[in-house]
Amino acid sequence: MGYRAEDFHYSTVNVVVGAGWELPVSSGWSVGNRLVFDAAPFGTLKNDGVSVPGGSVRTGALRLSVYVAPR
Repeated sequence: MGYRAEDFHYSTVNVVVGAGWELPVSSGWSVGNRLVFDAAPFGTLKNDGVSVPGGSVRTGALRLSVYVAPR
């Protein structure tokens, strides 16, 4: 049994959803955090030219950041 991916489409939609907060700690600096999820589809898996059910090729990344930044 074998599967192969069709041509990937790099011009697909990338969905980004996130939330966070920022708190001023002085007159010139702030500290905060962000939690962001990225997701994008790229193609489907095929077996002899037939798409495999549930065989989508996609990526997802969950990013957490904590930062100190000038205001």
